[in-house]
Amino acid sequence: MAEEIKAHITGVVFQVTAKVGDRVAAGDPVIVLESMKMEIPVEAPRAARSRRSGCARDRPCRRARRWWCWSSHEPG
Repeated sequence: MAEEIKAHITGVVFQVTAKVGDRVAAGDPVIVLESMKMEIPVEAPRAARSRRSGCARDRPCRRARRWWCWSSHEPG
């Protein structure tokens, strides 16, 4: 089952901490957004593997824009 992460604020991508193919645990930061001089981490909702990314450092981000698509965490 694929799942998406959408931006919950408007800002700029400050840091990309996960790449396509990376496995992450629930709560791990995936990207860090900068808005109003604050850094806001966007976290993985559950353990998963990244399947697709739509983000790049210094790229503007509008609220509700899709950034990541996840698949179930595979064993091993």
